Amino acid sequence: MKGKLVILIGPPAAGKSTWLYQFSGEVISTDDIRRQEFGVQFDQRIEPAVWHLAYERLEKAIRSGKDVCFDATNTTRNRRKPLIDIAKKYGVSVEGVVFLWELDVLIKRNRERPPGKKVPEEVIENKLQELEVPSYEEGFNKIEVFR
Repeated sequence: MKGKLVILIGPPAAGKSTWLYQFSGEVISTDDIRRQEFGVQFDQRIEPAVWHLAYERLEKAIRSGKDVCFDATNTTRNRRKPLIDIAKKYGVSVEGVVFLWELDVLIKRNRERPPGKKVPEEVIENKLQELEVPSYEEGFNKIEVFR
């Protein structure tokens, strides 16, 4: 049995975590890995280890035939490529769920987040600026956009 891979794409405060409430498969979240394995919200020094664990968990979940959602900002093609490569290695379809909101909407949402979920506004701005809208040429089988 083959599942599917859903890749969430969007800056912080775009609604990715809220979208997950309706997803019934396994979720691989880099934020959760940072908190659970390293006890931090973000620390650049641990990012290689965070992503190594995330890729390992993703591959294991895909091999088991589960539907999997990869929850991170995934704003660039380079960040999405390893995820798509893992899925294609196992013949799994890849769906992108993209959140395209204006900066003022993201800032407002961030201010309404609980203290542990808030991120610096410049991080939101940077992630929004670096966002590369996904395309089917990357290997997606389906792309859904929220705006």
